Amino acid sequence: MPSSSPFILSASRRTDIPAFYGEWFRNRLRAGWCETRNPFSGQVYRVSLRPRDVLGWVFWSRNYEPFLGALRELHDSGQRFICHFTITNFPRVFEPRVPPLDAAVETARRLAAAFGPDVVQWRYDPILLTQLTPPEWHEGNFAALAGRLEGSARRCIFSFPTMYRKTVRNLETLEGGEVRSAGFSPSSQGEESVRVWSQKAGDFTLEDLSGLARRLAAIAASHGMRMQTCCNDRWIAPEHNIVKAHCADWPLLWSLGAGRHLGDAGREPRGAAEPCGGAGPCGAVESCGVSKPFGTPEPRGAAEPCGGAETRGTPDLFGEGEFEVPLHPTRRECGCFKSIDIGCYETCGHGCAYCYAVDDPARAQANLARHQAQAPGLG
Repeated sequence: MPSSSPFILSASRRTDIPAFYGEWFRNRLRAGWCETRNPFSGQVYRVSLRPRDVLGWVFWSRNYEPFLGALRELHDSGQRFICHFTITNFPRVFEPRVPPLDAAVETARRLAAAFGPDVVQWRYDPILLTQLTPPEWHEGNFAALAGRLEGSARRCIFSFPTMYRKTVRNLETLEGGEVRSAGFSPSSQGEESVRVWSQKAGDFTLEDLSGLARRLAAIAASHGMRMQTCCNDRWIAPEHNIVKAHCADWPLLWSLGAGRHLGDAGREPRGAAEPCGGAGPCGAVESCGVSKPFGTPEPRGAAEPCGGAETRGTPDLFGEGEFEVPLHPTRRECGCFKSIDIGCYETCGHGCAYCYAVDDPARAQANLARHQAQAPGLG
């Protein structure tokens, strides 16, 4: 990528940098660059992290508490960011090492208080249907979460899971059962059944899913949130408060900059953000956003505001100019704007059974244990 073209950085669809790699991230910010590996070709690229090269950051995490200091540094240097925050409160058998619900809610509130509710992108994703989590369970669970997050988020992004081979394998291991072509066979985990439901097995119909999505959207609306469907246009129904999401969201990032102060949480509401394309995957194998080496931009000197207003001392690095960021889908019906992901698969330590970014949870734990904060990249 030419040095004259700033870009969006994703940190990360492939792992949880805020939860596990905050020290590494801050070290790379100070260095001004990091390395990222194409997960398909294995080729390593050097990516500039200089503020003048970065249009904005898209973060993804289940735990921002250890990352709040890093976000404050970005904010104070005038950089834009949004925080995808997955809070699902599923039974521990599915997500054994995520933060307790009370801690996650408190962190979301702190994020919103510090940087504004438009920064917090709540993800209820994926909606996993099982004997432990049937539709009526999701309705009650979602209503409780939406009530606790009211005022801290204005959007909720949802999806139903895509069953990739590794996802099926990990859920099969969880079940201890045998996978059938029609879905998962019944089995038990202790005294509880954890059979994952499937359409092919006749557990639900598309109409059932549509009805559930619309009921959740009605709950979201009652708490001041807009529902956004990730990578599945089938559920779009604006009249029912469901619009198409796009997770690497350049229009939203732009709206958070251009002289506005991210932390002005008391400002007048700007209304729900209108959709501008599509949704980036939270639960999908991505196609790599890096198609050729980006090169290393020549040093451009200290980052300085280049026009644009300042509020409360926070600079706007890009002034009021406009930058064209193309749409760059990572899978079918994805409308994400183009971004560069700096994470690495097989490095997340949460152990979620349905995670698409981890093939072998034990290997991911081992990779996390071997991580060195001074390394140029995560893998």
